[in-house]
Amino acid sequence: MWVNIVLDDKLKMELKGLLYPVFCHLYLEMLHAGNRQAAIQFLKTHQNEFNSETEKDFLEELSSVFSVQDIELRPLVNSFRTRKYKVDMSDVAHLCLQQFLSKHGHIILMQIINTHVTIIKKMNVPETDTEGCVKTSESNTKRRRRRRGRRMKDKEKRMWGGGK
Repeated sequence: MWVNIVLDDKLKMELKGLLYPVFCHLYLEMLHAGNRQAAIQFLKTHQNEFNSETEKDFLEELSSVFSVQDIELRPLVNSFRTRKYKVDMSDVAHLCLQQFLSKHGHIILMQIINTHVTIIKKMNVPETDTEGCVKTSESNTKRRRRRRGRRMKDKEKRMWGGGK
């Protein structure tokens, strides 16, 4: 799970706020696409990652939904499906999310977030950079390039006796 490789703990917690609504909507999307067995397996495999009582209660309701018709018969699930879920997020966390989705081309996740989630930007959050996003951050790339450049200069010095 991508959120688990985020280096900064505050960013990780913010991004984890997206997991629950995205998980539920992925399940419903899989049912809507006719992938019933895959959806059921997906729900069974990952539902234990959500621990709050509210989440558990809704996931119990969701686990009794096996078709598009079932969604309409369950008011709580239908309401979840038709309303936008609100998630608080700083600009930095939002940028990390966008970078991840763009880099890896997760179109379905993008569609779910755009359709079913309202990201509410946190106010008065001190600005930080995106270095804490993931282990392969831009700063790591720059560091690798600097090291590679130093190695090349050292190699040139050895080849040409001082590199002047």
